[in-house]
Amino acid sequence: MLWLLALACTCGGAAPTAATDDVSSDEAATSEDVPRVYRLTHEQWEHSVQALLDLPEPSGLSAGFIGNTMSRGFDNDADVLLVDGILFQDYQQAAQLLAAQVTGDDSLYDAVAPGLRADGVDDWLRAFGEAAHRRPLTEAELESWKRIYALGPELVDSGDEVRDGVHIVIQAMLQSPGFLYRVESGEAGEPLNGWEAAAKLSYTLWDRPPDAALLADVETLHEREVFASHAARMLGETEARASMSRMFKHMLRFDDYPNIEKDYEWDTSLRDDMHREGEAFLDEVVFSEQQGLRRLLTADFTYANAAIGDLYGLDITGDELQRVSLDPGQRSGMLTLSGFLTLMSEDEQSNPIRRGGYVLERMLCIEVPPPPDATTGVGAMEEGLSNRERVDRHTGEGTCGEGCHTLINPLGFAFENYDGLGRWRTIDHSVEVDASDTFVLDGEEIAYDNAVELMAAMSTSEQVHRCFAEHVVRYTHGRELQDADESVVDELTASSLAGAPVLSLIVDAVSADSFRCNH
Repeated sequence: MLWLLALACTCGGAAPTAATDDVSSDEAATSEDVPRVYRLTHEQWEHSVQALLDLPEPSGLSAGFIGNTMSRGFDNDADVLLVDGILFQDYQQAAQLLAAQVTGDDSLYDAVAPGLRADGVDDWLRAFGEAAHRRPLTEAELESWKRIYALGPELVDSGDEVRDGVHIVIQAMLQSPGFLYRVESGEAGEPLNGWEAAAKLSYTLWDRPPDAALLADVETLHEREVFASHAARMLGETEARASMSRMFKHMLRFDDYPNIEKDYEWDTSLRDDMHREGEAFLDEVVFSEQQGLRRLLTADFTYANAAIGDLYGLDITGDELQRVSLDPGQRSGMLTLSGFLTLMSEDEQSNPIRRGGYVLERMLCIEVPPPPDATTGVGAMEEGLSNRERVDRHTGEGTCGEGCHTLINPLGFAFENYDGLGRWRTIDHSVEVDASDTFVLDGEEIAYDNAVELMAAMSTSEQVHRCFAEHVVRYTHGRELQDADESVVDELTASSLAGAPVLSLIVDAVSADSFRCNH
């Protein structure tokens, strides 16, 4: 049996207080401005399935799904969360497996349909449908699901008609647009209805369906104060850490750490250690210390074990991570940690172009055009020639790469004190390292001797804080920026510059009209 998945819906729709019907393929259309439906990410799908079916742990089935597409570094952008033929089959197969798993296990079945009898099917369908769709079913929808339930004995034929009906409803519900998508149905400018607002907030902060406390306030979620109080409450729970940390993981490209390769022999377990180090650092600053971007860019500590400690010249024993202080003259925040520096390197050598390009694009929000097809690279290292001199010879003043690299290279050269594994160095191929340069921030040229000084300048730069504010809005809103977001970005920029914690910025971002209203 095949249930079609709707890919989008129209901008117009029911009044914001009305329940939204399932989106059918006949009604599917794409808004010219904003996607009106938001497909669940694979993480959200896992949590939704676990909650709906009361599974003791995530199913793990999404690990076999075709991967989420990244957009500007984030995997929750509705513009790219589409369903192609492969993902359609992934959903269908997962639904079949889960329906069989639940109805084939008495304990799982009893959790989903406790004491269900034929005369209680209507009530069960209402409750199960509301849980799956994150809103009450309409009477028309209830009738449709009753017809699907009635197909169970014919399609499953286990001899237990009630259980067969449950089986086919689970299988269909897990493929329904109301389950796979989060729908925004109201007129432009109107607040989301309470059910839509609850789902949007919960999936944004927790990657899962709304909890009972949030659903208890669906009638008052249109009030900004109520909405903001729930956002603050939810960010204080452990469920928020994974979702909110994902924003930084995408920004810092943690997902690329497993792909770090070196031509020489090196301990590949460092990739996992570096990943754990980065996660622990972010968790400490954002959640434990509840600090802001300035702290992220200037902190002089990290979490290290023996292997990571060796990269920093620290004597640490054991595999467990522990908080350690770093030399403030050598390290300053998340861009001077071992994982970032190793990822943005060659084999044993640094890569100023890669490091500088990252800072330009991710920290300053300045897009860099791709290199020309005829680009030949910067050549091999030569004795008596520093890495900086090698790069400058091929991309500096008077070369074909002069245009873009006048922006990229000065930022990348600031990190020349770190080799291909992020280890501190003062000599590079018998040449004294020169990590000094200048760059224009906030319209003024600044000078710095190394990455520590560059990070200090960036930590107080309006341009940097504005770029970070744009990332926060883009991630929390699950889409690219629009004109309506400009005022929100302005407010977050000012707050971040003033030292606001990251969590406060997130509360403000999701409390904004651009998040809580239809557009």
